[in-house]
Amino acid sequence: MTRELDLKRRVSALSGLRDAVGAMKSLSAHHFRETRSVAASAAEYRKGVATMVSRVGTGLVAGGGPVGLVVVGAELGLCGGYTSRVVERAMEHRRETGSGPCIAVGKRAASMLRRRGVDLLESYPGPSGIDGLSSLLLDLAERLLAVLTEQQLSSLDVVSSHFVGVGAQQPEVAGILPPPLDAGASESPLYVPLGRFVSAVTQEISIQHPVRDLGQRACI
Repeated sequence: MTRELDLKRRVSALSGLRDAVGAMKSLSAHHFRETRSVAASAAEYRKGVATMVSRVGTGLVAGGGPVGLVVVGAELGLCGGYTSRVVERAMEHRRETGSGPCIAVGKRAASMLRRRGVDLLESYPGPSGIDGLSSLLLDLAERLLAVLTEQQLSSLDVVSSHFVGVGAQQPEVAGILPPPLDAGASESPLYVPLGRFVSAVTQEISIQHPVRDLGQRACI
């Protein structure tokens, strides 16, 4: 009788777990669709920036230093081997390129890397939604540019999970700095008029560095 009651409790617990997992899957699908909806505009913005860089004819110059690494994993658990596969790919890439500054995004990824003996230069919490992406990316970009110039990195690579189908993902390594110059990109149209793009860049620079500061620096 005790055995029967124990089995009934386990079946009930598993049934409740199934319902919870089903609800989480539905929520994840919603978040995924929401994220994909803004991916196209982000890709167009990136293409526009790359076009401007190619028109100017310059870019970030690679140094002779180590290879920097950014590992993007999950912030929370209950996601199977998602983060562990990303971390394993990062460790494999690190063995190929040698040790260098490493930055982690996501609490789980940072914890796994530290357990593997990686001394993280910085770690950032993963955003819980689209709203948190902007602040994370701005802080991360500023930090990465500083590391790139301070340590004269030969390259900066990102290890993240690439979506390959429903319920399937594959960790991949992508080099992001220094960006290659595409000679043919100069003919590619911007997704906004050139004047508007220049105006937006000027506004962003003036916010970060007020005119009075720029004037003082010019005098120096």
